[in-house]
Amino acid sequence: IIVDDALHTQDALGQNDVIGVPYTGRTYIANNIVHDNGGRGIHIYRSDHVDVVNNTTFDNMLSTSEFLKAGEMDGFDSHDVQFLNNVSVNHSGKDLTIDAPNETSRFDFNVWEGSTPRHGPNDVLGAAHLADPANGNFAPQPGSPALGSGTATLAPADDFSGKPRPAGRIDRGAIQVTQ
Repeated sequence: IIVDDALHTQDALGQNDVIGVPYTGRTYIANNIVHDNGGRGIHIYRSDHVDVVNNTTFDNMLSTSEFLKAGEMDGFDSHDVQFLNNVSVNHSGKDLTIDAPNETSRFDFNVWEGSTPRHGPNDVLGAAHLADPANGNFAPQPGSPALGSGTATLAPADDFSGKPRPAGRIDRGAIQVTQ
């Protein structure tokens, strides 16, 4: 998932292209499962006012390119980007986030497995305990720090499968297990 240049700084390709007029609304990225891609899982580039909430990324960044070194989730050269209630796992040894110049980004209530990323006060660093990612089951299993520990702030009402998220018992990641 890429949000690219919502600031409109690129050259126009046609007479109807918008140049130099930034998009001022918010962009909401929620309830996605992004796995086994060559590039980043969720990449916010030169875009402001983005909320990345209740997503699960798993073992992206499979490219061997020397230019792709990090970023299951990142907000590069962006401002006012919030990463909340996400689960992000990377076993390749690459960094989970890019610590790019974006002081106004907020990371909180995420679970990070694989490296020590930029993180917030309520983030968990350690095993996510997902059920069976190799066979496409990205649900948190019993004992996962993702269960019932998320914030209701900006959380979608339903999960990836359309299952309601109960008030006060929000799971982190795209799949809601806790009732």
